[in-house]
Amino acid sequence: MSGSRKLSVKASIERYKKASSDSSNGGSTSEINAQHYQQESAKLRVQISNLQNHNRQDLKNLLGLYELISAKEAVINGGAD
Repeated sequence: MSGSRKLSVKASIERYKKASSDSSNGGSTSEINAQHYQQESAKLRVQISNLQNHNRQDLKNLLGLYELISAKEAVINGGAD
């Protein structure tokens, strides 16, 4: 597990503990859990979207590189594939 992921998990646990022990919070533990998991799932959806966008860009870059190499090989080989 990466360092930033460890901190994120640790921070999530600390937020949960604080919310659970906060006597001024009128919500039940299940309401606190629901809110916590909704927040975490929203963060994960953003991370997934970012990763998908990054992967799409990487594939476009690789395809462009492949096309460049293919064109270079075609020129070197006199246009024969």
